[in-house]
Amino acid sequence: MKPGLSYTPGVKVGIGVSLLKDEAKAAREAVRAARKGVARPDLALVFASVKRNQKSLHAALRKELAGVKLLGGTSYAEVTSAGVTKGSVAVLLLGLDGGKVTLATNQCKEDPSGAGADLAEALSGAGAAGASRRVGLLFTAFDTGNEQEMLAAIQDKLGPVPLFGGLFSGDYDAGLSSGEFRRNWQYDGDRLSRTSSLLALLDLPRARYDVAFGFSHGWQPVGPVMTVTKAKKNRLYELDGQPVLDVYRKLLGEGADESFFELMIQRYGFQTEGGVGGARLKLPVSYDKRTGSIEVVPVEDLQGARLRLIQSSRRGTVRGAREAAQCCAGALGGRKPDLLLVVSCCTRNLILNSRMESEMDAVREVFGPQVPLFGYYSGGELLPMANTWEKAARGPEAGSRYHVTTIGLLALVAK
Repeated sequence: MKPGLSYTPGVKVGIGVSLLKDEAKAAREAVRAARKGVARPDLALVFASVKRNQKSLHAALRKELAGVKLLGGTSYAEVTSAGVTKGSVAVLLLGLDGGKVTLATNQCKEDPSGAGADLAEALSGAGAAGASRRVGLLFTAFDTGNEQEMLAAIQDKLGPVPLFGGLFSGDYDAGLSSGEFRRNWQYDGDRLSRTSSLLALLDLPRARYDVAFGFSHGWQPVGPVMTVTKAKKNRLYELDGQPVLDVYRKLLGEGADESFFELMIQRYGFQTEGGVGGARLKLPVSYDKRTGSIEVVPVEDLQGARLRLIQSSRRGTVRGAREAAQCCAGALGGRKPDLLLVVSCCTRNLILNSRMESEMDAVREVFGPQVPLFGYYSGGELLPMANTWEKAARGPEAGSRYHVTTIGLLALVAK
């Protein structure tokens, strides 16, 4: 498949995607298509279906991308200029004239905050904050739900650097109780990992580059605001004195049986009262029939919190994508981006089902069909709260957050 190439002064973009079943052939097809746009890339970003043979695929990618800085991992679905695909290998090769890319990676499983501090320390001497727009592309294993701690540690030590990225995806179709739901892989350079955090720091000269962001979700409230009357951190037991599973049943009907909680519950999350821009959403990632409890992420002590059940729909999902694109485009002041990175929640793709192109179609309607598009459907989204680089780096909205059920965009433009 040939999704197209792009080159403007300052930015070189090559994108390739393959649906070939053989891992070596798929890696070769995707990488060589991307190389037609960038002969000497500064960075290779790869997303590939979690259902592929990761060991064989990673070995093939290493061979095809020898000497290139590689980061990536598993996805629920892949996004390129050719469209949204499942079961594919998607490759972005990026060249930045006058810019610099520095990588840092480490293991995150036991201590997300410590992992974040280590990543920031490894990059502390990279780039000159006053002379450039620094942006971090952060991708990490889907594991603990404490990724907000990693973001906070990086931002505390690295300074004014907006972070954009997400969690890699396990097999979302397997159901919450399956071990495959959380099993994901990272392409940590020459290492295939299960517990890596990957951070690419883009050091972009101010005079030559600009960056903008956008995010939204489009979910709608269901029922009243309720108080968490029993919780153990991020595991919910009771709302307004009622068992949380009964709350679902009362609002959604008796159809909320065991199969619903196994396969469908992620279409109904929670929003914390007072969330900024609708960003403080909580998504169920497991349920325990024995204790009648539900685990939600991002991790936060929810005892006493005020929550409201929210639901998804195809129309709302597409509306959220359009809103995210409009916010991002507005921050560019009419300029067309040379590259658009997208991270969207795997739940959103499942909601769209056979119409999974609809979300990206809405994005293209805002930016136009010629803008190179690349990204993936994730296990969680790590996104700036503001739309412009200046506000995301230094303003009152500065900083990035761990989102769920959300679509996020990063637009890169050469001046």
